[in-house]
Amino acid sequence: MGTLITVAAQKTNEIGVLKACGATPWRIARLFLFQGFIVGVIGVAVGVVLGLVTIAHVDGVRMFLANALHVELFPKEIYNLPSLPVYLSPGDLLRISVSALIISTLGGVLPACGRRCSSPWRRSGMSDVILAARQLRKSYRLGKREVEVLKGLDLSVQRGEVVVIVGASGAGKSTLLHLLGGLDKPTDGEVMFEDKPLRKLNRTQWRNERVGFVFQSYNLLPELDALENVLRPGACRRATWRLTAAGNY
Repeated sequence: MGTLITVAAQKTNEIGVLKACGATPWRIARLFLFQGFIVGVIGVAVGVVLGLVTIAHVDGVRMFLANALHVELFPKEIYNLPSLPVYLSPGDLLRISVSALIISTLGGVLPACGRRCSSPWRRSGMSDVILAARQLRKSYRLGKREVEVLKGLDLSVQRGEVVVIVGASGAGKSTLLHLLGGLDKPTDGEVMFEDKPLRKLNRTQWRNERVGFVFQSYNLLPELDALENVLRPGACRRATWRLTAAGNY
């Protein structure tokens, strides 16, 4: 059960992806219910087999372990075992198996139900919405024709939420991401970050410190290796600090 709780607690990202793909809270809980049930069945089966084998040969097991560890195992004054081997009725075995199965199933479901409603990035005194678009519009001019890609789009992204944007080619997915990430400016509407309009922020500094991009075509600098490409934003930030410090003298 402890293992199931730990595994479920570590599945925040998977739960976020499932939610972003349209999975309802009940479907997410049902997935963990199935996983817990399968683990419980396997655990009960292994436990029953090992338990029956141990009970059938408990005297031999006890003597072997006592000689190997030099301790008395299963003392009667502690475990209150009148005789060995111990007899278990089929009813006792069934009750133990069902109880273990229920505990293992709940061990997977309960953390999942709590995790699907929680956010690890929530801070006191701050809005749950970290990124939002309000009536976002974007148009491009092709010759004499104006192509409207986004038409009054509204979007809210909660803290800790994983959002997946899907759509046909040319639907405006990349355009929306460019606007949300400050790479482009909307024709109309507003992009909000932590309740502040993006147009009022230093977008270059904001992108450097608060936003990460993984482009479809990678857009890596060929003269740098993989690690140097990853560290490039930090190098740009240090260069900005040096220029700012030099300008203050």
